Amino acid sequence: MNILRGFQRGFTLIELVFFIVIVGVVAAGMALPFSTLFGETHHIDEQTRAVQLAKEGMEFAIGQKRLKGFALLTTGLVMCGPTPCVVGNNTLTVTVTTIDSNFKRITSIVTGSGNATLTAIVGNY
Repeated sequence: MNILRGFQRGFTLIELVFFIVIVGVVAAGMALPFSTLFGETHHIDEQTRAVQLAKEGMEFAIGQKRLKGFALLTTGLVMCGPTPCVVGNNTLTVTVTTIDSNFKRITSIVTGSGNATLTAIVGNY
């Protein structure tokens, strides 16, 4: 017959089970924010595409001003066919508003799966 003398060494099965459960709960709690973070990347990609499309519309309008002159810079700009321009899931609309005889406001608006608006004021120089 073995008689235990002194202290026992090691852990009991119950202590190990509790430890594994606690570590599992902590790991699951830490994994949840990462899974939602990576789930949002699709939305970020769509927003990036929308901003890029708005920039392209703005650059096209400014290029038309340089090419044709300030007086011919009007809302009827044709970038990719009929206005508004549809690219993928997004719609691009470029408008030109006359502020006074020397300044015009160019607005490039993208709507759809991503939304973006860019505004620039150009002068007659």
